[in-house]
Amino acid sequence: MKKRSKSLQAVIITFLVVLFVPKIFDLTGIALLDKVVWKIVLSLSFNIATVVVGILYSAKLLHSKSAGGKTRIAIYLIIVLVFLCATTSILVFFNEVAKIVLIIMGAAALVVVSAIILNYVFTVKRGNNKVEIHRVKNNSTVTKPNHMVKQDIPRNKPQVHNSIIGAVEETPKQIVVDEKSIKLKTAYKLWYEFDKSEKCLTITNNENPDLKWVKIYKAPYSNGKFYGYIMMKNARNTVSGEIYFADKPIWQIY
Repeated sequence: MKKRSKSLQAVIITFLVVLFVPKIFDLTGIALLDKVVWKIVLSLSFNIATVVVGILYSAKLLHSKSAGGKTRIAIYLIIVLVFLCATTSILVFFNEVAKIVLIIMGAAALVVVSAIILNYVFTVKRGNNKVEIHRVKNNSTVTKPNHMVKQDIPRNKPQVHNSIIGAVEETPKQIVVDEKSIKLKTAYKLWYEFDKSEKCLTITNNENPDLKWVKIYKAPYSNGKFYGYIMMKNARNTVSGEIYFADKPIWQIY
């Protein structure tokens, strides 16, 4: 199909529409966005009008250049007018859709923020419960050695010297056990008794003969575990990580 050149009339009308229509009709209130939308709409309208005129030429419904030019301008103006008539409805539709989208996004953001806050609160609460459980265990283990001492008091002594021997032997044993029960504690109990004005808590235990000391700088994490620096007797450097057996009464100040 041979390409038809634009007539002077078509050029003038197209120029006037492109020049005045975008300035007269405000679509979105945003100048740059209106300019882009109108450019797309007017270009698309003229291309559609040109294609339709070409089809009419092929169908032998148009025969002269003048008739084709008038028909193309008429179709072009009709498409622009239809778009203008539909603009109000289209804008109302998009405004309603935008409101619904904003409501959905706001609700989703509120749900996400609430979930994050609740997760943080429950995490902190679980951590506090674990620390409290460890503290209860620590308090319950202090009295156990005293019961063992009472069972170990010798009973096969003469009746006459029973009170004297019992007073001599029971008292030192009771003192030694009490000192040990106070000296050996859980890492949790030592931390809560620790003077926080000092830089760190340095502890050790006799369960591991290769252990030199453990330094703890922070309170138990939200998972209820201690993390710090560990120094072995034959090592040159410390290693950092979880402090195992922190809930057992085997620790003492280094």
